[in-house]
Parts: sequence; C-alpha cells; structure tokens
Amino acid sequence: MEKFLRTNKTIKNIFILFERSSKYGQYNNVHLISSTLFKNTIVLNSTIRKRILNQLLKYIEKERNGIQIDIKLMKSITNMLIDLQSYTDVFHEEFEKVSEEYYKNEGNELIKYYSVPEYLKYIAFRIKEEEDRGINYVNGLTSFTMIDIIEKRLISDHVTEILNAGFEKLIEDENYEDLTLLYSLIRRIFCGYHHLSDYFGNYVMKVGNKIMNMPDSETIENLLQFKSRLNSIIKLCFMNNKVMFEDMRKCFSKFINAQQNRPAQLLAKYVDQKLRAKNLNMEDLEASLAQIMAIFRLIQGKDIFEAFYKRDLAKRILLGKSTSQDAESSMVSKLKYECGSTFTSKIEGMFNDINISWEINSAFKQF
Repeated sequence: MEKFLRTNKTIKNIFILFERSSKYGQYNNVHLISSTLFKNTIVLNSTIRKRILNQLLKYIEKERNGIQIDIKLMKSITNMLIDLQSYTDVFHEEFEKVSEEYYKNEGNELIKYYSVPEYLKYIAFRIKEEEDRGINYVNGLTSFTMIDIIEKRLISDHVTEILNAGFEKLIEDENYEDLTLLYSLIRRIFCGYHHLSDYFGNYVMKVGNKIMNMPDSETIENLLQFKSRLNSIIKLCFMNNKVMFEDMRKCFSKFINAQQNRPAQLLAKYVDQKLRAKNLNMEDLEASLAQIMAIFRLIQGKDIFEAFYKRDLAKRILLGKSTSQDAESSMVSKLKYECGSTFTSKIEGMFNDINISWEINSAFKQF
C-alpha cells in the first residue's frame, strides 16, 4: 500500500498539468483512475481481500488478548480501505459479526467467575479499549458499533445477574466507587433506568419494613439514618437523579404509612426527645429538625402527630424541660410552613397562654 501511494503521488505530479486541462473531461483525474484500478485489481481480489481481512481480525484479536500490535500498520490499512471506499464491505461488516460472537462468549464466561465489581471494571476496560481503537485505527462508526455490542452482550444480556448479585451488596458495603460505575454502565442500556428503579425500590422497601418493625426507641433514628444514607447514594453515585429521589419518596411513604398511627406517634415522641435535649447546640438541633420534617411530610396521620405533639409540648412547658424557646419556635415555624397556620394555631395559642401566665405571675410578684 505504501509503495502504491508513493507511485501514485509520483504519477500525479507528472500529470499535474494534464489534470488541470478541462478538455479531457472525466478522464483527467489520474488519482481516481489509479485508485480505481488498484481497488478493483488488488484490494477486491477475493484472495487478497480475504488476507487483508484475516490480518486485521488477527491483529485485533491479539490486542483484545493484551498483546501489543503495530498500530501504525493497522491505521495505514484501514485508511487505505477508507480512501478506496471499501472499508465497510471489506472490514466493518465482518468485524461486527466477529465482535458480536466474541463479546457474547466472553460475557457468558466471565459472569460465572467474576465478582460484580470485577465484572463492572472489566466492562469499563473493554469500552475504553474500543474507544481507543476508534481513535487509533478504526473509524467512528465501527467504534460506536463495538461499544453498542459491548453494552448488549456484556451488560444487557446479564443485567439481572449483575443486579441480583451486586446491587444490594454494593449499597450495604457502602462501595460508592463501584456503585457509581454500576449506575454509569446500567444507564447505557435500553430500559437501564427501569431496571435500577425496580431494584432500588425493592431494596428501600425491604430495609424500610425491617426498620419499621424495630423497637419504638430505635425506629425513627434508624429511619433518619437510612434516608440520609440513601440521599448520599443518589447524589454521589446516581448523578443526583431526580427520578431516584422520587422513587425513594414513594417507597418511604408506602412503608411508613402501612402502620397507620404508629409512625406519627413515634415521630412526635422523637421530636419531644430532641426538644428536651440539653447537649445539642442550635445548629445541630436545626439539622435534626430539618431531617425530622422530611419524614413528617410523608406521614398521612398528621392529626395524630399534632395530638401527641401538643401533649408533649404541654409537659415541656409546664415542667420547664424545653431546650430553649428558640428551638420550640423553630419547630412551630417549620410545622406552620408545611401545614399552614390552621394546623399550628392551637400550638401557638399554648405559647400565648404560657406567656400571659408568666406576665401575670411576674406582675403578681412585683405587686
């Protein structure tokens, strides 16, 4: 090929004036004539064509098996085929068939022996390898096709096996790096988000139901920790996916409200503990109240919460057990923002009554 290019360039230079003349019409392009002759006589010759293809496929198989090959030679061959407009017929179509079979067999074999993290890293390696091949010597269409084959044969064909074996374990182990890789690979395939959503929802429901069956003293604290952990996973590993946040919200609402009045009662009791605590500064308390309100929004029995909250508030006020007036006001403001002034009117009335009582007592003492 290199010899042909050099000779073709020499001939072109010799006939440059001839090519500039227009009186010879379509026959004045020496480069086109010589390229066509070379293509039809040499490249498309059945024996030579087969040898070119076999050599390309052999080198690529070596590279896939970790053996270094002559990239410059591969590039010169593929460039030749592209220049002669024979790339697709001679190489691409057959390479696609061979690669389809190669990655299908590889996926079926590796999924049996690799752990999920190992398998995910291997898929990422193969994708990067095909991207590099696209830069080095195959054209963009071929590179795109190879990556599509990888996604189908290494991911789509085994997505259930991957998620069954690895999704829950990666979350439980807080393996955020591999969980991020899992998300980035699964979302490449058709209905990838649907698969992730199903497994994510099932996991949230499984753990959520387990938490709701814990002793009363542990339920809300574990619930808040679980929600915080899931928030971090969605932000850090699932690219802050809004659909995943909505899935989480729906699951929490479902398993929380499955127990009717108990969650509202437990949450009110948990708020009471926080507003009685003496070792929390205002900043930490505000953070806790914000987390509590995230759960409060999901509870259907808000009237039950209100009843228990008012009872506990009365005890805190009468016994002087509140952390501070500012903390109490902050909680009331949050409830008012969520549910409106009607919801908090009686609670605010309790504060007004106690303030009037303090003023009367103070005036009486002064008198």
